[in-house]
Amino acid sequence: MIMDEMREKYGDATVLGVAEEHIKGALKDGFTAIEDTEDLEATLTAHLESRLRCEAELDPSFKQIIPYLILNHTPSGRTFATLRTGGDDRLIGQASLGLGGHMDEGENFEGCLFREVFEEVGLRPEEIKNLRLCGYIFSEASEVDSVHVGMVYRADTERDDLICLEDDKLTGAWLTPHELIVLNCEGKLESWSSIAFGAMLREEAPYAR
Repeated sequence: MIMDEMREKYGDATVLGVAEEHIKGALKDGFTAIEDTEDLEATLTAHLESRLRCEAELDPSFKQIIPYLILNHTPSGRTFATLRTGGDDRLIGQASLGLGGHMDEGENFEGCLFREVFEEVGLRPEEIKNLRLCGYIFSEASEVDSVHVGMVYRADTERDDLICLEDDKLTGAWLTPHELIVLNCEGKLESWSSIAFGAMLREEAPYAR
């Protein structure tokens, strides 16, 4: 029954990912900083393969790769966040600090990231500055988490007028460090965002500890 529902939802859509064996032992639970991995990016690139999404969503032995961008507004120090109001029922009502999504056939990591960010908020590649891969998120805390691995990037932009173009399922806003603390304390950050906040943003937020 569950597979039938997934087929109805995703049809013949495919995603890129890797077999779990290629990351097993390389990533700890939660966040793993880039300096604590041995060129994992090259390993992922070498072993990327395509699967039907309806199958991949139910198979924890295959990890779908999600390039995931945390975007900073350079002048104000705020971070862009989205609230999911539609789409995957498992994520509705949660806030996310990351932009990005599943990789299409033939894409590389940064190409996927640029496409997703443009589709989500209309930000063009030339408006994204200081893009850098910071680490990876790996978690089995939920069904969604268990079939994905996040490649966590950070970047800056001077644009402050971003809105979510997929407004049928997302709303967005620039949040101050204090507002991020409140969301995290109230348990309103989706799991990856909570992990990213603890690993990368907590030390930047005043009174976070």
